[in-house]
Amino acid sequence: AAEALGVHDIQFWDLGDYPINLTSEAFFRLVDVFRAIHPKWMLTHSKKDIYNHDHPAVTEWAQNARITAQAHG
Repeated sequence: AAEALGVHDIQFWDLGDYPINLTSEAFFRLVDVFRAIHPKWMLTHSKKDIYNHDHPAVTEWAQNARITAQAHG
């Protein structure tokens, strides 16, 4: 899938799965990635998923990291 989307750099951070461990350290690591690559768009999970609560949590976490990355200060 990554190849079909033209992804040139894919990273796996070993944050666990169900439940995922969205640490503060990983959050700021993601902020640094956003600041380094300046993505034009971000693909993540739906904000609602009644079967897997990790998916909306990851979406909100990633969106907050993106907002933090573009903030001044």
